[in-house]
Amino acid sequence: MSLVGGNVPSADPDSASHDNSWTDYYTELGIDVYVFNYAGYGRSFGTTLCVSGRNAGDSFSPGFLARLGRIFRSCFLTFQPTPDTLRADGLAVARHLLNDGGIEQLIIHGESIGGVAASETARCLSLSPSTQSKVSLLVCDRTFCNLEAVAQRLVGGWSGYAIRALAPFWSTDVAGDFLGARCPKVVANDSADAIISDAASLKSGVALWKEIHRGIATTKGIGWMTEIPLQYRMADWENVCVNDSKYVAAASVIRAQAPAWPRDKHISVEEAFHFAACCKRIGKLAKQSSRVSGKVDEENGGIEFDDRVGAMPTQQPLLMEAWKVLACCDGLTGAPLGVSVKRGFDATVAWLCSCLVFGGQRVLSLAQQRSEEGSQDLNVLQIVASDFDSRPADYQRQENEGMLYPKPLPEVVDRLVFYMETGDEALAKRK
Repeated sequence: MSLVGGNVPSADPDSASHDNSWTDYYTELGIDVYVFNYAGYGRSFGTTLCVSGRNAGDSFSPGFLARLGRIFRSCFLTFQPTPDTLRADGLAVARHLLNDGGIEQLIIHGESIGGVAASETARCLSLSPSTQSKVSLLVCDRTFCNLEAVAQRLVGGWSGYAIRALAPFWSTDVAGDFLGARCPKVVANDSADAIISDAASLKSGVALWKEIHRGIATTKGIGWMTEIPLQYRMADWENVCVNDSKYVAAASVIRAQAPAWPRDKHISVEEAFHFAACCKRIGKLAKQSSRVSGKVDEENGGIEFDDRVGAMPTQQPLLMEAWKVLACCDGLTGAPLGVSVKRGFDATVAWLCSCLVFGGQRVLSLAQQRSEEGSQDLNVLQIVASDFDSRPADYQRQENEGMLYPKPLPEVVDRLVFYMETGDEALAKRK
């Protein structure tokens, strides 16, 4: 856990002196914080087996030569850290706090690569009868579902296989450990993270497994870059809808139907990719229509994918109006739909799954707060449009031509239905 890095404000809303510091955030709440270096960092030392393999006579030796010795041993003799040593370190520290430190309640917090240690530590402690009641919370902050998925989006699709080949015994499956932990859990995520892509984040990995990969026995490989289905690649090459392709057999086309609750509780992989293909097709046609009208924004690749819904003049084509609304759809995932569409098919699929899993949790939570005694009966809970709205109360005063908040899902659906039913008459009514 970083001493200065975080994505939470200070506990005191009137003071910004401790913004972005997890440590100060916790201490302001009266929570003691214990931080440590992984084996091989700073003054932390030991064998590959961490604490369990240390000799009784081992001790820390200060000085430049001793530091060089530790670096040499770590790099060439007992390489550290590895995913296994990270997990062993976290578990050893947690057990020391519980067994020797007299700690009764433990919050396990891991940031970025610290999620590897935090998730495994929480899983082991929460499954042990002697310690399961002492794990109060697991927080995985801006971490990944697995390291290979991160590398694929930073370097290239081949890098995930390269890591598997060069380090075949490494396991960085944070998603599996996180899901296996039997304690309250929080996923903190930054959809604009420059290193850990949103599609490779722990949030997306959990959502993908719960929604479309729930039948598989392992989470290994969740979040990896996925090849676009052939029928959509062919249709994109022809620049037509997949239904109009000359090279795609009718049997390959997904005839997706709107899900009916509770019969259809999950979407399939095919339905998720069809959704991604439809979004991309609408965006591509909108881009072409904007070029025709001379309104293309070259700096942003010819199309706005952010939150500037409504900033377009009413004389623009209806398709562009519809795309502006769709691109700014707020799925309660941390980013509007258009951002994911711009990043590719697998990013759009991850957005859709996150919307269904985590967005659904938020909507359900707000409905439960309004209900009496926090009822969880789905037949009693009342879902209202405001449950989908994450905009502040005075958002209209803050909006202008260059900045609008992402639109909640019910508002997006209403606008799209209106355009579909009225066609070009919709623009005339808005003038």
